[in-house]
Amino acid sequence: MSRRISWWGRAVCAAAISLCAASLGYAETLAFDDGQCHIVNEPVYADMTLDYGVVNVPGTYVDMLAGSSAVSIRTYHNAVLDFAGSTNTDIVAHGSSTVTLLAGGHTNFGLAAHDDAVLNLLGGTVGEGVVLDGSAIGCLDGATVMYDMVIRDSASLEIKSGAIGANAGSFPWGLYVDGSSAVAVSGGSIASHCVVRGISVVSLSGGVIGGDLQVYDSGTMYLEGTGFTVTANGVTTSLLPGDRLSDYGQYVDPYGQGGDHWSGVVSGTLADGTALTCLFAIFDKSPVDGQGLPDIVVVPEPGTLGLLAVCGLAILRRRKA
Repeated sequence: MSRRISWWGRAVCAAAISLCAASLGYAETLAFDDGQCHIVNEPVYADMTLDYGVVNVPGTYVDMLAGSSAVSIRTYHNAVLDFAGSTNTDIVAHGSSTVTLLAGGHTNFGLAAHDDAVLNLLGGTVGEGVVLDGSAIGCLDGATVMYDMVIRDSASLEIKSGAIGANAGSFPWGLYVDGSSAVAVSGGSIASHCVVRGISVVSLSGGVIGGDLQVYDSGTMYLEGTGFTVTANGVTTSLLPGDRLSDYGQYVDPYGQGGDHWSGVVSGTLADGTALTCLFAIFDKSPVDGQGLPDIVVVPEPGTLGLLAVCGLAILRRRKA
């Protein structure tokens, strides 16, 4: 759930708006920390901070319009940034701040959210990768991420539309989930691998996966849809709700040390109607202490686990709003 300020809210605070033009010169850092609303409509030749060292309730709001730019941007505490401009480097959100990347927005480097920050990727392009860690919350719904998306610690992410790993020609960029994170994928595209580690959970109910499905440690991946099969050792087996892919894959021993992972090809139709055909690998040699083995599971009832994952993210989002 975005914490963006409405257009009506912008009008109410119009008296507090500051228009930042090139006349600001080449200051090292431009700080917005007054708890007011600001519009940036031209290039700023400096790094930019929002509420650095200052706690405002509500936080300072900055709307960077198309044609605006900064060297880099850091947001803190309760600050809110709507971004349709560009940066020479990156944007990093700290504390409980919110960053929304809009259509036309562009970062030359990456974008990151730490602590309890919220990151909404609703359009535009991230020139490199995206990292969510701590208890950060993210939503990919229309933006293009050129490299990886890394979700770790206890962060959470919804993927509704957009693209991950769009620069796939240079490297197999994909989605990497670690720690105790939660990700719900209902659309969009992932150019390469979808990897789950730690005790994280990923629910796939839609979208296009261009690479392997890999699960390590005590991670779990749920497949929501119909008509799933596993092909391994030349045998194709139809799966029922609740089936685990490790029960039907081939146990691979590439190093002659007693086995390494379960492998095969899973095919079926995800809940959004997208056809899925992927290699899978389930590495069961290093489960997290006190946790179960990793696996990929066909959900018992279509819609149930995906809905629970999305509802869980929504609950966290409301708690942090």
